[in-house]
Amino acid sequence: MAAPVEKHKIQVEDRTKVFNEAETASGSNSSIIDKQVCPDANSSKNGKEVSKPNYKETPVGDQETNISSILQPEQSIVPEVLESDLLRRHSRVKPPGEALASQTFDEHIIPPRVNCVEKIVLCVDTSVESSREQFRARDGSKYEPLDMLKRVVEKFVKLKSSMCSKHEFALLLLADCALWMHGFTSDPGEITCILDGLHSEEEFDSLDLSSVFELVNNYVQLPQVEYPSVMPPPYVVRLVVLYNRSRCVPSIQRNRDMVEMLQRSPYFFTDVLYVHDSPSASNKCEEIFDALCGLDDTFETSYIFEVGRNITKLHDSMAKLLAHPLQRPHQDLCNYALQPPPEALEAQ
Repeated sequence: MAAPVEKHKIQVEDRTKVFNEAETASGSNSSIIDKQVCPDANSSKNGKEVSKPNYKETPVGDQETNISSILQPEQSIVPEVLESDLLRRHSRVKPPGEALASQTFDEHIIPPRVNCVEKIVLCVDTSVESSREQFRARDGSKYEPLDMLKRVVEKFVKLKSSMCSKHEFALLLLADCALWMHGFTSDPGEITCILDGLHSEEEFDSLDLSSVFELVNNYVQLPQVEYPSVMPPPYVVRLVVLYNRSRCVPSIQRNRDMVEMLQRSPYFFTDVLYVHDSPSASNKCEEIFDALCGLDDTFETSYIFEVGRNITKLHDSMAKLLAHPLQRPHQDLCNYALQPPPEALEAQ
């Protein structure tokens, strides 16, 4: 009985050897990823000890953050510079000091519809209007608009990170101007921690959206690809604006050329979620929504939603922003109504 067992073992070892040789010869991406993610499995064969990578934690601020004590513009956060040789081999990323005007787009270029990494700048409005309406749940409980915005942003960050852990998020706050609150991080817990401690009781009657695009231009590096219609970018940049005012019409008062240059880039997208009171003669909801729609006049690649004090519709609209900007359809193609089957219509 010993001979057949030994023969069976030899066959298993041969098949394993052939499989390993074929995997090595093919040079598949899966084998490379396994060696990087699970080095212990490979090190056990060679008998060598593999050192574990050292992860560096990003410090998080205090638990409570007041709008009056937010970072001043001079306290800048230096944006990270891509150091990957693989990305530089497929694209040309501008150095930190290079002007954005080095690559311009005179026509709408559609990049490959790939699921690349997103750098998402979350722009949360912190203005609290005195005559605001509150959100009302089905059980009768009431919630402040800022609290609901914080809730949907936290869910958005967690869900987006669960889709791809390489997505990065930055936090930008809107007061009378835009304030850069937190730099890019792939840890949703950092954004959640800051939002939990965020509170404001101030009302702002003016807002220049130029400050938003100026901060994006200063802190974010747009990728530059040699053949943008053929080669996928290493990442795309998306600005998600959550506007929460019913009596303050935003405007772009300066640097319109810079704003238009950002909007013409095929790797930059601006999405808007406008949360407002019920339209009436005492507010300017219609004017505000028209001004926010003007942010997408170039190529109309944005998603722009408006929501009243409806909790369900607020979550539904925020969930639609989870789609990747390079893979989602035009917003007009998403506005459809489900019709009952013909049999149901005939039965009626």
